Amino acid sequence: MSGIEFPYLLFKTKKIMNDHSADDMRYGDLSEYDLKNHFGLHQASSFVDPYTLKRINPISPHRWQSPVYEKVLDILGAKQALSTKECTKILFDEFRHYANTFALYGPYNHLIKQMINHMQYGHGTSFQSLALSQAFEERILMDKSKNGILNVLKVAIARYINWDKKILTPKGSQEVENHIREETRLPKFNKFWDTFNGTKITVHDIHATHITLQSLQINDNRFHATVLFRAQDHFGLDKQDIIKYRNHHIVIFKIWFILQRYQKFGFKPFFTNMSATVTLSGSRIKNNP
Repeated sequence: MSGIEFPYLLFKTKKIMNDHSADDMRYGDLSEYDLKNHFGLHQASSFVDPYTLKRINPISPHRWQSPVYEKVLDILGAKQALSTKECTKILFDEFRHYANTFALYGPYNHLIKQMINHMQYGHGTSFQSLALSQAFEERILMDKSKNGILNVLKVAIARYINWDKKILTPKGSQEVENHIREETRLPKFNKFWDTFNGTKITVHDIHATHITLQSLQINDNRFHATVLFRAQDHFGLDKQDIIKYRNHHIVIFKIWFILQRYQKFGFKPFFTNMSATVTLSGSRIKNNP
């Protein structure tokens, strides 16, 4: 019986990495009729009408005033009719403005604006940052609960190591995976304070997680392991995200959904990648098999 070779993929979620088929990765697939009649998005912005590509003016001119009003707006550099590029620029500026509500404080409150910028200019390429990976690592290390991932992983490895041969066998690694799947709570940004520190709006639900055992040293009745956590979210909205009552009535999500899903705009969502390398140690469990 031989042990596993490193690095070894110990666990992966049922949802896959790089899932281009997910609904929140779709873009430019909905018409004006769809957005208005299926999602109730008759008005999203306070400044522009994305369907007519016109400004929403504080004073709506009477028909006979329109030519004069248009001329005044042109002189002021605030014309009523907009190009698609001009309209989306205003929408993205409004998107960034409303994002401030969800990023009031903390070392990660700049991330949401970086990611909005990436949606505007990144053409769907994947996003990663040291700050986001640091936030992910902190979330892993902070969870000291019984079903936190590190505690569950430590117990599982200690239980299924073949202590006589000082190895973790393929069968043992399968038992570790099963234990993780049944017992753990995978790291997410779902605490109350995440709503205001910029992490929940940027990574509102981690789509897929991989846990790789990079190394494992077994000495006497102790083990030392190096574990790589990789996680991926989608910076995009699916249909259920906008149908939910709270998101349907919050301006930032309406603007986001229209920028992404409206066929005139179709700004591409993207994969958000995070990683963290953690070391952990544990002792032999006396009653392990």
